[in-house]
Amino acid sequence: MAFKEDRILVYFQPIYSFEKKQIERYEALVRIKDHNGNIFTPNYFLDTAESSNQIQKINKIVFLKTLKMIKKCKNKFTFSVNTSFSDLSDYAQGYYIDKPKSTII
Repeated sequence: MAFKEDRILVYFQPIYSFEKKQIERYEALVRIKDHNGNIFTPNYFLDTAESSNQIQKINKIVFLKTLKMIKKCKNKFTFSVNTSFSDLSDYAQGYYIDKPKSTII
């Protein structure tokens, strides 16, 4: 249900460089919102998502929402997404990009 109801959220946490005295990049952080509006961090849902093979769907949403944010910011900022080798392998095999590039963002 969280997928269909767009309750997979991505927050963009600024990573500040004290040396440069500026925001260096933004890190994409996934959260899930329940029906009552409560926000849950991955430690509440990641194990279940992995064991039920839903993690790829979550990762796809995080990647696509991050790409949309990059476009919205007109490439002025750097973004990072925590991922694994298997996620990158899925990406390379086309799992995440199942549409023409122009329709992704």
